Amino acid sequence: MSKYSIVADDNCVTVDGLGKVFAMDNFPAAVHAVHYDTLTSSGHVEYKDISKDNEDITSFSDYQTYVDVWNTKKTDEAIAKEVADATQKAEEAAVEQEQVDYLANMTYVEQREELYNRMGNQYEMMYDDAVNGTTIWKDSIAAIKVRVPKTWTTADYIAPPVQEEE
Repeated sequence: MSKYSIVADDNCVTVDGLGKVFAMDNFPAAVHAVHYDTLTSSGHVEYKDISKDNEDITSFSDYQTYVDVWNTKKTDEAIAKEVADATQKAEEAAVEQEQVDYLANMTYVEQREELYNRMGNQYEMMYDDAVNGTTIWKDSIAAIKVRVPKTWTTADYIAPPVQEEE
């Protein structure tokens, strides 16, 4: 069950508190507003001429066209939102893929360094954890180590400098 309000001068149709603004062609020129409750099948018409009393109505059929347009607009907006959400998800996936591709061309040491740098001020994170009793810094480091596991190769190993005897 719904409640409808149409305010002609504002070009606004409201259904259950959600208003949509659109051109209302062929709306009766003498009518200021229409209010109707489908639960009670009752409402009233307010006229622009203030000397004319409101008219009680028990049928909304003369104005149903405007609620139908409202429903079409609501459907169009829902479709537009779905498209926008799908576009945003695709863009986020593309950014994530770019990051994966970017990191894939690095050694694990370079990958970890890049991810550690993205964390921002780690000293501040450690301080905040100590003050707040949290483990955000440790959790962030652990997540990076899981994301980029150690993969040592002989090329990664740098031998300590050899000290020459005198």
